[in-house]
Amino acid sequence: MKDIVTHIAHVTGYESSKHMEFCEAEDGVKVVEANNVGDVLIDGSSWKRISIEGFAALPRHQLREGDVVFTKDGTLGNCALVSREVLPAVASRHVFRIAPNTKRVDPGYLVAWLSSDAGRVQTEHRQAGAVQGTIITPEVAAFHVLLPSLDVQAGIGRKVRKAQRLCELAKQIRVKAAAEIDRLFGDFAVPESDPPGWISASEISTSRLDSWFHRLSFMDLDYACRNRPGLVRVRSLCQHVTRGADIEAWGQPTFPYYEIGGLNPITGEAVPEIIRCDQAPSRAKYLVGPGDILVSTVRPNLKAIAQVHIEQEQAVASSGFCVLRAKTGAAGAYVRACLVHDIATHQLMRWNSGGIYPAIERAVPLNVWIPDPGSEVVQEMGEVLLRANSYAHEASSLVLEAKKNVDELISGTLDTKALLSRGEEIDRWLKANG
Repeated sequence: MKDIVTHIAHVTGYESSKHMEFCEAEDGVKVVEANNVGDVLIDGSSWKRISIEGFAALPRHQLREGDVVFTKDGTLGNCALVSREVLPAVASRHVFRIAPNTKRVDPGYLVAWLSSDAGRVQTEHRQAGAVQGTIITPEVAAFHVLLPSLDVQAGIGRKVRKAQRLCELAKQIRVKAAAEIDRLFGDFAVPESDPPGWISASEISTSRLDSWFHRLSFMDLDYACRNRPGLVRVRSLCQHVTRGADIEAWGQPTFPYYEIGGLNPITGEAVPEIIRCDQAPSRAKYLVGPGDILVSTVRPNLKAIAQVHIEQEQAVASSGFCVLRAKTGAAGAYVRACLVHDIATHQLMRWNSGGIYPAIERAVPLNVWIPDPGSEVVQEMGEVLLRANSYAHEASSLVLEAKKNVDELISGTLDTKALLSRGEEIDRWLKANG
């Protein structure tokens, strides 16, 4: 039997009388802000922190494994499951802490429900405010949730938990790879601002006469890269893809299309839209293949650089990209990891032009200096990074699958037998990789 119930969790909102003072200490306790709450999963790419004393003063907002965080304003209605990897942590004033009654509801299922169309509709109906919507604690506590049996809930919830664990494993790989790339680059000093200074007329480039291009930090870094052993330009490992896509001769009614908004600069994942050929945007330009690297030519400081999934068939990329192709997908994954390093970003930033909409020319990424530890090491590191890409891809698929299961549950079309069988398989994986 399925029941529609309310008040199946304890909801805590931040008391306005409490003042949260952030600290800079790396050992401070994490604060889950609205920007950390993604679609079902927590984004731990950056954290605000509070002191241990500040954490102790907020017992009702201290998060526990299995809690659900739910944004109360801004990106209203985003929610995610809290894992032990996040802890210790506290919910900010922009985030509700939801503590599910686990005797009645599976926390992973609750996240999938709240993120489904049914959950989003309730959020929209219960929000208040015209310019920026918000929602209050009693309204969230009174959400209606469809509760099937706990084993069916767990079948859906395990998909959320596996997606969460896959993201954590992928992050561990990326952090380790970034540390190795940092070691390979060596010790570079990249100042955030330049002191006043003069340069010789002989050092002025004839290609650019503006002061931005001739900042001392840019010139010093360029000189250091040219004289640092073990660095090569990206063009040594990649070629520039400029082949245009013929949409009219595509052969299918739709095509996968990569736009800048579909890139995740944290995970390196590129997610395509499916576009009808007769509705192709004017910027749909380049034909791309599996393993290609997409480098946004707009605002390179945002590090919008991602790799096409290694199993993706031919697709089309926006004209806003520089498309790079390495000899192997693994080599491409290594180059992508190098291009999001601060040293590479600083090199790209030198070539920025334009004020309101700064951008670089498409050929610029080819000239960036990156470490070349040898083809065997590049391939080895790249294969590990490809595994992280696969984890992120599978996590995204599991999130979509969990939401689809909720929709099927509502419509009465859910294949319960298949769900439970899949749930047992995922449970074994979680026990082996938890």
